[in-house]
Amino acid sequence: MCLGWMLPLYVGAHTADVTLKDLSGIWVPEPYLKSLETTHSAISAVAEELTISTTSQGQWKLRWHHYHEGSERPILSLSKDQGGASYVLTLGDPPSAPTSNHIHTTTWHVHVITEAGKVKSIEFIDGDVVINKKVSFKRITQPLARHVARKLVVGRFIDGGGHAYIFTPDGKAVWPDSTFPYEVSVDPSQTDCDYFYQPQVGKIESPSAYGFRWKGRTLNLYRLGRTDTMPIHCEEKPFLTLKRSRS
Repeated sequence: MCLGWMLPLYVGAHTADVTLKDLSGIWVPEPYLKSLETTHSAISAVAEELTISTTSQGQWKLRWHHYHEGSERPILSLSKDQGGASYVLTLGDPPSAPTSNHIHTTTWHVHVITEAGKVKSIEFIDGDVVINKKVSFKRITQPLARHVARKLVVGRFIDGGGHAYIFTPDGKAVWPDSTFPYEVSVDPSQTDCDYFYQPQVGKIESPSAYGFRWKGRTLNLYRLGRTDTMPIHCEEKPFLTLKRSRS
C-alpha cells in the first residue's frame, strides 16, 4: 500500500467519537460566508466547497469543488490515531484515476469543533487540494451556488416602471418578457463583476448572462461583453436598476 494523505481530526477533550455521519454535509470557509454578508459579492473572497456524503451504494465520498475545478474521492475509513486525541480520514483514488495494482491512499488532518455534542465547524490543517487551510469551515444546507443566490439575488424586485423581476430559490428568473434558469457565478477569474448566467448556454455574454452590483439597497444589472484584457466584462452603466419589493 502506498500511503499518501491521512487526515487526523483533532477533537476537544471529553467529546464523543466523531463519525462520518457527524461530518456529513456541505462545508464552506467561514471567511467566505462572512465576506458574502458584508460585501454582497460572490467574488470578493476565495470560495471553496467540500461535501462529505454517501453514494447510492452507501459508500462514503469526499467531493472538493473550487470554481470550475473539482475532484471526488472515496472515503476508505475514519479512525482514531494511536494517541486517541485525533482521527485519521483515509481517502482513496478518484474514480478517474488510472487502474493500478497498488492502492493509493491520502490522509488529511482536520481540527473539529463541537458544541452540545454536535460538530460546529471543521478546520483542514492539510490536504493536497484544500486552498483554505487552517481556516474554519462552516456547514451550509444547500450547494454553494444556491446559497450564494439566496443571499444575493433571490426575491422579488421592481424596476422604475413597476415591472416585476423575480429570482426564485430553485434557480428560475421570471422577468416581464422572459423566464429562464439562472445560476450565480462564484468564480472571480476573468471577470470584473458578479454575474449570473444560464447554465445550459455556453457563452457568458448577454443576453444569456448579466452582471450585477449592489449599491446600497439598489441592485444594478449590466450587460456583459468582453475586452482584450477581460473576458467577462460589465458595461460601464447599468441597463436596469431594481429595488426589492415587499409584496
